[in-house]
Amino acid sequence: MATITIEDISPELIERLEVLADRHGRSLQEELRQILEVAAPTPPPARIEWNATPEQIEKIVKMAEGMREQLAHNAGIDVATLKPLDRDSIATGLERLKALKKISLEGMSIREMREEGRRF
Repeated sequence: MATITIEDISPELIERLEVLADRHGRSLQEELRQILEVAAPTPPPARIEWNATPEQIEKIVKMAEGMREQLAHNAGIDVATLKPLDRDSIATGLERLKALKKISLEGMSIREMREEGRRF
C-alpha cells in the first residue's frame, strides 16, 4: 500500500471530515479512503470492438460467466438451463452483430437515421 501525505489542510476541513467519519462509524483514515474510492472508482470494463481479438473474446467469456453467477445468486435462475458459451458461439454472435450493424444503418449515423424517420 502506498502512503499519501497531504499538507496544509485547514483545521475546519479536518473537523468536517472527522464529523463525517464519526457519522459513518469509521476512523478518519477509513473515511478518507472511502471518499477517495468514491471520487476515483474502478473504471468499467473496456468495451468490446466489433472485430474482437482472441483476448477480447476471452474477456467476453469471463464477463458472461460473471453475469451467469450474478443471475444464479441474485435472481435465483438455474444457470444450468442457460445455453453454454464457447468461443465459437461468441465469435459467431459478434459476426452476426457486425453484419446486422451494416445492414440496419446503411452507412448512416444514428442521428441521420433519426432525422430520416422524422420525415415520415
